[in-house]
Amino acid sequence: MAVTRRIFAAGTAAISFIGLGRPSAWAQSMAQGVPGVDSQAATTRLVMAGDTRLYGFPLVTMDKCSPYRQAYGSGECGLCAIVAVVDTVCHNVDEETAGPLLSALAQALPAETAAELAHILYEQGTDRREIELMLAAAQGWTHARGWCAWTWEAAHPQADETAEHFWDRLSDVLKGPHTAAIVGFGEDTQSNTRYGGHWTCPEHITDHEIYLRDSDVFRRIPRAETGIRPEPRWAIEDCYILSRMS
Repeated sequence: MAVTRRIFAAGTAAISFIGLGRPSAWAQSMAQGVPGVDSQAATTRLVMAGDTRLYGFPLVTMDKCSPYRQAYGSGECGLCAIVAVVDTVCHNVDEETAGPLLSALAQALPAETAAELAHILYEQGTDRREIELMLAAAQGWTHARGWCAWTWEAAHPQADETAEHFWDRLSDVLKGPHTAAIVGFGEDTQSNTRYGGHWTCPEHITDHEIYLRDSDVFRRIPRAETGIRPEPRWAIEDCYILSRMS
């Protein structure tokens, strides 16, 4: 299976981890002139307005999502996803520790120069191999600080598995205590889509929707809008499970 690098758009914004971040290019452009959206604040947040929906998708409030925000237009979603799941499993990540942890993750990336690191973080995004390097780095970093022990394992879509079965399988896993998941999405088969390569963290899965702890604009997505190739729609390509050791 081809591994797609996770990124919405190229950019050179500074990293922003705690607090509100700027929405993706898709969200920013869609916010222009849409009822229920505060146009003056459209570059920093989207505002929930009753049942207002955008192309059938509910508008999200940024402060309802993960506090670990990726910079506007960057490829940092992989780093932010790892911080989010480590926080779910360990309950230790705060404003004081998020920066050092993110630094450890960035240092684990296969970059020999500052220019190469910036290219990965702000333009290219991270792939499966780089996520695994950062997961190992996160594990070592938390262990060195005496945090609770945890493990991670790959749980990628299996041969001939359907999206329906994948989400059912992941839903059962997430019901366990101190357990979290990272899912990597590829491209969408539908044109003019809001979806692109992205790493995110499912927290709760129902029969119809996936609720996310996300570093960009997504709060929940319909299961029907995802697929495992050759199924259509937003491609589910990767999955990792983190669990606290007893």
